[in-house]
Amino acid sequence: MLSIALASTSLAGCHGGGSDGSVRRSETSSRQVRADREAVRIAIGSSGILTPFRPARLGTRSCTIPRGGPVTRLLHGTCETRVLRRHEERVVLLTESWDARDFAGSGERFRKPSGPRSKTTWVFHVTRSGHIRGVRVSGNFPPQLVM
Repeated sequence: MLSIALASTSLAGCHGGGSDGSVRRSETSSRQVRADREAVRIAIGSSGILTPFRPARLGTRSCTIPRGGPVTRLLHGTCETRVLRRHEERVVLLTESWDARDFAGSGERFRKPSGPRSKTTWVFHVTRSGHIRGVRVSGNFPPQLVM
């Protein structure tokens, strides 16, 4: 009986905004998620390099990563999209990972992968006005950039 009363009290308190005009938590959250998705959409833009991240979604999923070169092939991998909220911008992190054996190169200058999986992270700084302020790429050489 006590647990039912506590649950009712807890649920009753979840309705959010009161008569003082305060915004409900769920409304604020959905606005933030929409802004996160918009930042991802802006980061991905129309770039053919970032096709594994289309459509713009948050979270982790399996994806196919195009490997450039004379003959284009697809690598099976994992793509993760995250958004960090900063004061005046959103930082969009697009991380792709793949089996290192699926993407091997040759020559002295080719660096052997350090482990069984390779990964690249594209970091975009998107302003509130929807402009990309900066981009950085870290990790292993992205398969899309092979010429």
